[in-house]
Amino acid sequence: MQISVFCYHNAIASGLEKDLAFLAKNGYETLLASEVVDVLTGARPAPDKAVALTFDDGLLSLETVGLPLFERYGAKATIFAITGLTPEGRTEPTGSGDLFKLLGWDNLRALKDTGLVEIGSHGHRHNPVHVGAADGPPVAVADYDRLYDVPVPYTDAYDADAIRAVDGTASRPSIQLLAANKVLVDGELAAAAPLVREDLRRSAEALRDRLGIERVHLCLPQGAGSEAVPDLAREAGMESVFWSRRGDRDANHPGDDPYRIVRRKHDFVRRLPGRGRRSAVSVVLTKVRRRLTSDPWV
Repeated sequence: MQISVFCYHNAIASGLEKDLAFLAKNGYETLLASEVVDVLTGARPAPDKAVALTFDDGLLSLETVGLPLFERYGAKATIFAITGLTPEGRTEPTGSGDLFKLLGWDNLRALKDTGLVEIGSHGHRHNPVHVGAADGPPVAVADYDRLYDVPVPYTDAYDADAIRAVDGTASRPSIQLLAANKVLVDGELAAAAPLVREDLRRSAEALRDRLGIERVHLCLPQGAGSEAVPDLAREAGMESVFWSRRGDRDANHPGDDPYRIVRRKHDFVRRLPGRGRRSAVSVVLTKVRRRLTSDPWV
């Protein structure tokens, strides 16, 4: 018995509905993050055929497009929200730029209350940081409230001009904070663990305080984390860590470590056994087409 966990970002009606219809037609049960952990730890029986659908970033399309489809097909999903960037109140659809709007705290609360959606952590800031490298000068981060943060462009207030090398020339971000062992702070290498610890603490605290969530699960930005992350997540009171596909496996089994849950891209949902299964060639061709056309179904 295995549980395949799939990673989405936006909920695009045409692609998501095909996936949900395939899963329903072939008798797959969709599990929330807490239910996946319960299967891995033996707290609940393993279903005969189970998957988990996870959505990174907490985008508005999960409410406007995703929820009606979840209700139609009796499916469940876990949304991993960036707690430090989650807007106050509600985010309303306007039609302009909706694909990249983040759900507000009120949206997340309403989704959670349906019972079809679980809300987890995608980190508090979801920011790349600079690490030691031979191809550029030490860097400093200007006009930002924490020296290790490098903003990502979720709002107009954050742009490349906020990040400058010590000599004044533009510099580039390197890797996600949760994947770093050491980071450059004021041009000096410093251990990343205290910064990761604070990020996870703030994120878990926000989910508990704002949404009343008792079981907190972490999904690593870009699926990447350092070897210290599992222990730091435990320390923050988190019950699991969701990664990308690891070299040793691409699915999860009862008895596996809940702090090393693996995920695959949503392209492979319809590669599962069942009627209407896609060929491997069609999956590859679709991925190539999306890359070439900047299709938002990612």
